[in-house]
Amino acid sequence: MKKVLVFQETLATDGVNASRMISAGSIADVEDGRAAYLVGMDDAVYMNPPANTTPPVLDKTTVAVGGVISCTTGVWTGNAPITYARQWLRDGANIAGATGASYTAVAGDSTHSITCRVTATNSIGNASAVSSNACAVT
Repeated sequence: MKKVLVFQETLATDGVNASRMISAGSIADVEDGRAAYLVGMDDAVYMNPPANTTPPVLDKTTVAVGGVISCTTGVWTGNAPITYARQWLRDGANIAGATGASYTAVAGDSTHSITCRVTATNSIGNASAVSSNACAVT
């Protein structure tokens, strides 16, 4: 069980203007790791970091030098909006500067395995997943 700080939101109005005050509340237990934001005495909204449900996929499993490989983002859950960043990998190591949705294989990739890591980020956190398949460069 994880501990999270719960905040209480208080809304007030003078008949013309509305004001909003957020004050620190108590520490709450959250069994599934989600952070809770208390919006009323009996109401909590759960805020979820990204979680991968279907890994990214490469569009090719073999490519010649000069060939282009594309990587999907996969499928993610979590509070919107979620942004995605890619990092291409050669035998599991980052390829410098290779962060686009597609990658063009170079001579140095020959006989190596190319994969793609997608990192999903929202206001609560981030998570990464590596493509479920690899591409061999011939």
